[in-house]
Amino acid sequence: MAVYEAAGKAIERARKGEGPTLVECRTYRNYGHFEGDEQKYKATTGKESEFAKRDCIKEFREYALAQGLLSEESATEIEENSAADIKHAVKFAEESDIPKPETLYQDVFAD
Repeated sequence: MAVYEAAGKAIERARKGEGPTLVECRTYRNYGHFEGDEQKYKATTGKESEFAKRDCIKEFREYALAQGLLSEESATEIEENSAADIKHAVKFAEESDIPKPETLYQDVFAD
């Protein structure tokens, strides 16, 4: 919600002709860069380890319900649709042919 509010203020400033705004967002990486990432760089104690215990999706769901932004039914429907989308995407990937190596350079912007 902090990002949403900061972006809203930045947009308002821009629309008033007050120039651009830099919004710095600091966050925590819950997962590694790839499936086998051992994440040895993560702290096991202290403030950073507390971030690892939090589930931002669960927290936002609870916030949205408490603020009346979503009903329980809507939140559940969003979760179910998202799970179905992921299942469909995985099935599509598993059933697709392995791409040819030369396709690596298609649709890539580079000089």
